[in-house]
Amino acid sequence: MTSIDLAAETRSIIQHALRGDPALASLAVAVQDAETLTATVASGLPPRELGGGTWTPAPFRREILVELVVRMQRYRAGRILGGVLLEPERDDLMRVIDSYPRACYPNCGPGWTDLLHALLAWTDETDPGNWRLDDIKEKYGTVRLYYSGPISDLGSEIIDAADHLSGSICDRCGRPGRTGGRGWISTRCEHHDGDWR
Repeated sequence: MTSIDLAAETRSIIQHALRGDPALASLAVAVQDAETLTATVASGLPPRELGGGTWTPAPFRREILVELVVRMQRYRAGRILGGVLLEPERDDLMRVIDSYPRACYPNCGPGWTDLLHALLAWTDETDPGNWRLDDIKEKYGTVRLYYSGPISDLGSEIIDAADHLSGSICDRCGRPGRTGGRGWISTRCEHHDGDWR
């Protein structure tokens, strides 16, 4: 259990995911409660080099990534009880996955529960077609989402943004994290990074 400053945590995740993007200076985060959490950033494609990775071309617009973070943080705030955040557990991840027929068994940590929840809910809203996730797994410290079937450009952007965003979220607890490690690469927060020091 931990306390949470929703605005600061949201800002931290976005800043880490968009590090190296000059448009990051336009980032604004506002919150009164989880339902009113908002974040905005200049619209458009981020630069090819973003958050420690290189894309050709950029697979998602920065506003897609920011909206995904906001949606994720709203789900995360749903586990706040008496001002204290209950960390996600494997059972929480499985409940989310089981509630979406297009999802498959996840081979990743529970820290990405809210990210996957936001991804699946948003793509259900925008892309109700016959596509499905074939694999959800951790690879080189980030979540990898493989899908089949026809999907819209927006759906594809949301999936690509989630892949990238996972490198800024601890795979154990969902706090802001960074990717690193010795041998086994993972994304961990300051509370869980002792596993790879």
